[in-house]
Amino acid sequence: MRVIHKKTWPEWFALIEAGKKNIEFRLADFEVEDGDILVLE
Repeated sequence: MRVIHKKTWPEWFALIEAGKKNIEFRLADFEVEDGDILVLE
């Protein structure tokens, strides 16, 4: 398991923080495996 940190635009991050957005679509520019944690900053 690893922790993957990715940046997101402030206006989208605010919606995530407020619980109004609960999914983030990203380009497949990194490998992800079961159990990995994605941290949006």
